[in-house]
Amino acid sequence: MQDDVRRAAGATSMMDIVVLAIGLGLLGLTIGYAYACERL
Repeated sequence: MQDDVRRAAGATSMMDIVVLAIGLGLLGLTIGYAYACERL
């Protein structure tokens, strides 16, 4: 029982990291795109 809880918590934290990384990547792309449009 304890192992299942620990495994689920580990998977959740890993998923949080993945979602955060994707979100930050998209934010960076958006800022870069806006900067590139300003330069044109």
